[in-house]
Amino acid sequence: MKTTAQFLQLSATIFLWGATMFSCKKNFTPADPIIDPPSSQAVSINSDTISNHLRFFGAVKKQGTIPKGPAGSSLKISFKDTLSLVSEIKRPIRFLHKDTTKNVAGVYLQVHYIGAAGGSLATYYYDVPEVPDVADNDTVSVILIGVDPKDLHPLDFDITIIPYDPFGQPLGETTRPVKIDEFNNDPLAGSCGLVLPTGEYWTWDMTFIENQQNNTLSFYNDPDKKWGAGGQFINGCCIDGISSYNTNCSGDTAHYRKLSFPTFFVFVEEILQFFNNGEFQRHTQELHSLPDPDKSDFCGSSLGIVHWSEISVYYFGNWSVQQLNKPFKGDSLKLTLLTTSTTGGTGYGNPGGIIHQLDCNTLALIRPDQEGGSQYTVSFFARSHTSEEEGWYVLL
Repeated sequence: MKTTAQFLQLSATIFLWGATMFSCKKNFTPADPIIDPPSSQAVSINSDTISNHLRFFGAVKKQGTIPKGPAGSSLKISFKDTLSLVSEIKRPIRFLHKDTTKNVAGVYLQVHYIGAAGGSLATYYYDVPEVPDVADNDTVSVILIGVDPKDLHPLDFDITIIPYDPFGQPLGETTRPVKIDEFNNDPLAGSCGLVLPTGEYWTWDMTFIENQQNNTLSFYNDPDKKWGAGGQFINGCCIDGISSYNTNCSGDTAHYRKLSFPTFFVFVEEILQFFNNGEFQRHTQELHSLPDPDKSDFCGSSLGIVHWSEISVYYFGNWSVQQLNKPFKGDSLKLTLLTTSTTGGTGYGNPGGIIHQLDCNTLALIRPDQEGGSQYTVSFFARSHTSEEEGWYVLL
């Protein structure tokens, strides 16, 4: 029989693996800006050039103009105005679809470069599938997008985004400006350093491991992913119409009944606050659905009964930033978090990492492959989310 103890052991294993979140800072010399092209034909060529610098997981290029999306969509998107991209790593674009008939299975995306000749769409667009690890979430879908900024910096361009349903039918449409973020390697840089103004904090957005050999995701985790979403089957007994789950039942194989329990767990949040005195505070929260076979009916056809359990842990300690002896992918600053005390039990969390990006909106951390390989861990933290709906914007 499967037991709660086995389930919790599995949870703890994945928590320890999935909670590595780290960062590093780029020493980047911007290339000369691209000059606005003199003709509409040149604009189209530049649009394709820009589009070729975008990076996705599992995207397919399709020739022609992007499909048209309907007006008045109920979907919401995770950034307000401008999409900011950074070198070397991909970042998430999320879609909120509380109407379950509007489930987003992916997006069509096309570049629009506005130059001196008036601008033009690229000659092709991308079909980008949602991250499969969150496909079982009923209300949130995610894609990841990155950029190779070489020869594009500084350059402003637009992208048209058309989310589509599992049948490929457009659900909405928006055109948003894109910019490539400047690098900042000063962790104490006023309001845009690690230490934020009073009342603000860094909240965990996403962690992933990319397989550099085949451009696929080896691991993905975010606050919307349900671990073990398929649930679990537990053996009980049905003897003369009476349900039981006890030691006598465990040896009575003739009367075994398998019952499905909708168990899963979620890494709900991780919040980081840094202070000028070198101290930090971190809060992590997990949500589990735990099976209760003793109160479940193994003679019936309904799902097994589960109970919710919330694990909330507070960490306190000291933070520091050191110069690496050998830069990692050009990044040279490492953030270290030394926990000195905790309250609330055993949780998960971020021990630090190499600072890859630190600006007024984003803290991106990298943890190199501990076995010396190329599958390093990337984590994003966003600045100051204070309510459930904050961070969602109408898809216009």
